[in-house]
Amino acid sequence: MSLSYPEIGNMIALARWSLLAVGLFSSSVAFAHEPVLPVTDPPPGVVIDRSSDPAQVYIGCPGIAVLPGGDYVASHSWFGLGTTNSRMTVFGSTDQGKTWKHRGDAPTTNSIGMKLAPIAPGNFTMGSVSGGDFDERPVHKVTISEPFLIGTTEVTNAQYERFDPDHKKLRGKLGFSKEDDDAVPGGAGGTAVLVSRDDGETWTDPGKGRPQPTFEPGKSGAWIAGIHAGFVQLIDGRLMAFGRGNNIDGRMPISLSADLGRNWAYHPSPFPGIGGGQRLVILRLQQGPILFCSFGKNVKITDASGHQREVSGLFAAISTDEGKTWSIKRPITDDGPPRTVDGGGNTGKFTLSRTSAEPRGYMSICQTPDGLIHLISSKQHYAFNLAWLNAPAPAP
Repeated sequence: MSLSYPEIGNMIALARWSLLAVGLFSSSVAFAHEPVLPVTDPPPGVVIDRSSDPAQVYIGCPGIAVLPGGDYVASHSWFGLGTTNSRMTVFGSTDQGKTWKHRGDAPTTNSIGMKLAPIAPGNFTMGSVSGGDFDERPVHKVTISEPFLIGTTEVTNAQYERFDPDHKKLRGKLGFSKEDDDAVPGGAGGTAVLVSRDDGETWTDPGKGRPQPTFEPGKSGAWIAGIHAGFVQLIDGRLMAFGRGNNIDGRMPISLSADLGRNWAYHPSPFPGIGGGQRLVILRLQQGPILFCSFGKNVKITDASGHQREVSGLFAAISTDEGKTWSIKRPITDDGPPRTVDGGGNTGKFTLSRTSAEPRGYMSICQTPDGLIHLISSKQHYAFNLAWLNAPAPAP
């Protein structure tokens, strides 16, 4: 199926909480195209990176992408003892994932989403020969004995007010701006997007400086409803996004933009809302349908017997009409007997069976040129194809 998109020259990326989809494989479950791969140690496949002390320092927030030229990009963040809980390491592969090279570390953030840059130990000269304030003279040598991180931009109103809520009374006074200056970094409040019209050389934030939206049915605003958002571009050029938090009518919010992210209209989706330790993914498949994967309890599917039943955990839904309707296909499991799987990180151990799947994780997704869909969570790597998704799940 051939798809054409209006304004295809524009690149779009999530800002604040998401980077280019990038990943790390830790254990693997594969479906449809080959027998199920057991969870083993060492894990099957190619290990991109691992923690030398997983009891103290662990890997999370994985992502993976196949770039237009065919190269693979992968990344993960480090968490735990002795880390900043924000450093992201990026890897690249030019041979379809057979070998990987470290490409560097992405800009880090602190607990409220501020981008930080590393400052190494060393010496530099500071001050002015003449002019400036009194404390800028004379020119003097400064020694940095320990490395540290420093913010790359000024602190925004919204960020500072998480420390001092009374600061909100000063907005618009004493030279302070009136707005949030950024999409908020909490568990709800919205996701901003960045748009590039020159192949990623420069980026703009269509919502920058605009007021925080009211995420209600029929309302519109400058940001996607919910954090950790995922989005796709529809055939008519609109953007369709889903996010965590800011639920509408008790359901996960859906946001639609007809102007490349400048304005978003808000509606309830058919999917349950998600919370801490959970991140949805959405992907336009090569065959045309849109794939949506998220988490839920008491999610209804129709199995191979034709009966409707409830499943819990990670599930997959497909839309063949550009998001107008969705069919929840199945839980992401190996359809085998119940067994305990270690989800790592904040996921912990869970039961994988025909009725239960992984309960939480920060996911990323891509589809390789052979049509195989790769879905990774905080530790698991699931691989399947569209045919497996469309095959009804077996009866329990």
